[in-house]
Amino acid sequence: MSRPTFGGQARREAALVALLPQLFTVQELSRLIVLEFGDKVHASIAWQGSLETIACDVVCRLNQRGRVPQLLDALPRERPYKRADIDVVAAQWAAPEERAATQEEGRRVARRRWAAGALLLSVATAGAVASVWPGAPHEPAKNVRPLDPPPASATTAAEAPVTAPATTDTPTGRPASKSYGDRSDCCAFCGPTSKPCRNTCIPRARVCHYGPGCACS
Repeated sequence: MSRPTFGGQARREAALVALLPQLFTVQELSRLIVLEFGDKVHASIAWQGSLETIACDVVCRLNQRGRVPQLLDALPRERPYKRADIDVVAAQWAAPEERAATQEEGRRVARRRWAAGALLLSVATAGAVASVWPGAPHEPAKNVRPLDPPPASATTAAEAPVTAPATTDTPTGRPASKSYGDRSDCCAFCGPTSKPCRNTCIPRARVCHYGPGCACS
């Protein structure tokens, strides 16, 4: 029997024809046909020739009777370790409504994965913005002991009252004359209407612009 040509229906037949020689010998395939389909179907198949030719005849005869799905159901029971390869071929033989349902389920899974990825990305972005944005709300630190207030009697140097220096008649802030224990140290004596200014006396209304000297009041 000639091998089916490739094109819609023939493509899935060719995939099944190529799979059967990977799973069975001629004797094993013959026994499977007898067990699953009976002697009448077995007798309609030409069992002479190569295994690939026999597999092609088996697929064509079963497809004419619409019994390929029955064969695909039996294959995983006979060869469970080849389940992955069998499922690939069986997917091509699924009814249009089954293929549509499978495709829709795949689209739903893809949408769920996309939504989960988008949610994780939005959470990560929000966390990054909250960590660097100045106005982002933040929780106060926990388990942090507040500072004890300073005692009422304690004052810092900045809080201590500042005493203004005594004012003098000179802009330099130094006294115009010094106190001498011995009056013989004075070179000039100022009266009640004058004041010492270095080594001389000036009227009290005037301002002395010199440092201390030997004038005494």
